[in-house]
Amino acid sequence: MVMERSREFNQPLHICFIDLQKAYDSVNREALWRVCRTYGLSDKMIKLLYEDVKAEVRIDGDFSWSIQMNTGVKQGCLLSPILFNVYIDFVMRQMLEQAGTEGITMNYRLGDLWYSGRGKSDDVKLLALIYAGDIAVMCQSTQELEKFIKAFEKGTLDFGLTMNIKKTCFMSLRQFQKSTYQTQYKDIETRVSKASSAFNSLRRIVWYRKCISIQAKIRIFRASVLPVLLYGSELWSLTVAEEQRLKAFYMKCLRVIIGVSIGDRMNNDLVLQLTGQPTLENILRRNRLGRFGHVNRMDNDQNCPMLTKKTLFTSFKDVKRPPHDIKLRWKDKVMMDITVVDIKNWRRETYGKDTWPKTINRGVAYGIFHTDATRVVREHKERAAERRTQEELMNHTPKKTTPDDITCKQCGRICKNIKGLKIHHHTCIYKNITDKKVVTQKIRQSISILSYRTTTSRPIKIIELLLKNNNNEYIWPNQTCGRALKARGVTSHVKACAKVWLEKQNFLF
Repeated sequence: MVMERSREFNQPLHICFIDLQKAYDSVNREALWRVCRTYGLSDKMIKLLYEDVKAEVRIDGDFSWSIQMNTGVKQGCLLSPILFNVYIDFVMRQMLEQAGTEGITMNYRLGDLWYSGRGKSDDVKLLALIYAGDIAVMCQSTQELEKFIKAFEKGTLDFGLTMNIKKTCFMSLRQFQKSTYQTQYKDIETRVSKASSAFNSLRRIVWYRKCISIQAKIRIFRASVLPVLLYGSELWSLTVAEEQRLKAFYMKCLRVIIGVSIGDRMNNDLVLQLTGQPTLENILRRNRLGRFGHVNRMDNDQNCPMLTKKTLFTSFKDVKRPPHDIKLRWKDKVMMDITVVDIKNWRRETYGKDTWPKTINRGVAYGIFHTDATRVVREHKERAAERRTQEELMNHTPKKTTPDDITCKQCGRICKNIKGLKIHHHTCIYKNITDKKVVTQKIRQSISILSYRTTTSRPIKIIELLLKNNNNEYIWPNQTCGRALKARGVTSHVKACAKVWLEKQNFLF
């Protein structure tokens, strides 16, 4: 959402994605005890859990000698994520004081989602987003970001944490007159590619097996392929072309599952009816509204909105949107979805954790599977085969050759058919050309021109009738001036110098 707001208001944004190397295993325990005491937590019970911790390595069923573990938190322990969150929270607070970086200042409106100018406003400062050992630092200038990274690299060494340089990356969204969504398009192409790989891996195992029912195949498709295709679709703001790209792949998979091809001409409505599946537009709409309702319910114990909800309702302070090239935003798509589903009061209905899923599933619920789907598909394929046979009979009109098509343009000989004319050209061209080096080239070009005449009605260009010599210059037989020309100016010269020869070649002026 922060990146979308930056594009919307044409503001610079610089993000550094920091990865901590072996974050859980590198925690300094002495520093952890001090942090717990700082937050008012009793460290006696925690010390007992980490007293005399040993580890063993198993290789081919045999265990190694015991290794004393003096650093890090236990992997798989229920208490470890809480301890690490407390630890990294203290570390980040220390880094913020040392760096003195403010990050991004945005304006949070307590009023309407769509009319952000109404209601009271509050400032929200975003600098770092943390998830376990992954940190995203955001600034509006590279100088502030560089200042924070230097302070972070120095300060984390005292707490036993180090940055993973190989996995740490930097991304910059600069100010553009025209902002594009190439990243989203690439993400969709990646989703389609991964879903295609997942679908093709089950092609011979599941989809082509006639002993497996269509209903079972649909369940496998919904469990193994559809989540790969729609991963992250809750935050997509797709254009019509991007939705068509996803829809084409979705319908292609359903056709393969029921055993029909595009040539059978089964429309999409019938395919969805036989499989009992909703349209892809309804699935995307449900995912977006589900995420919207979940974020809108994010309030703390004091009924104050959390950071995720604030980010949804934020905008840049004292900055206007550019008047040109306004892209489709995520909240615009949500507004369209709310209108389509006919939700009267989304503020009240989103707080219903049990009723909101029923509301957004009105047009997305999976239909009843067609019990006679196999019979319907078989009958449709039989009718499609009969239709293709009739179309082939109607379109099968044998081509009749005329005397002009089988007459040699060099000597005027009339051959029996086009195949005989091609064979005759080998001998006829060889007799009329004195330069033996260009014989093979002339034969190939003449045959290609002859094939082109018999397959198309477009007039032939002059440059297609000429040959090239060893100096990459154009020449033509029976020329009177004896000039060899470059590609530039060939057409105008040949029209004036070789009118008779062009008429023999049936060239249209």
